[in-house]
Amino acid sequence: MDILTGANNTVELIGSVRAGTMADNYNEGHNGATIAQIATFRSAYNEQPNIVLLHAGANDLNLPSDPANAPQRLDTLVG
Repeated sequence: MDILTGANNTVELIGSVRAGTMADNYNEGHNGATIAQIATFRSAYNEQPNIVLLHAGANDLNLPSDPANAPQRLDTLVG
């Protein structure tokens, strides 16, 4: 966060989930979600963020949930 806020930028976290002790602790993190499940979480879409941090795909490989096609699902999600 220091990199973003250090240049006098205002940072506002968005999402339907709150986690942690920060005052602004909104996020769209869903523990254990696969790529297909992440694709269904749409509550933050109307926010139009200019930076998105996406951590997706590990659960597809751990379950496994069709790991051979995980890259294509991730590409579809990001696209």
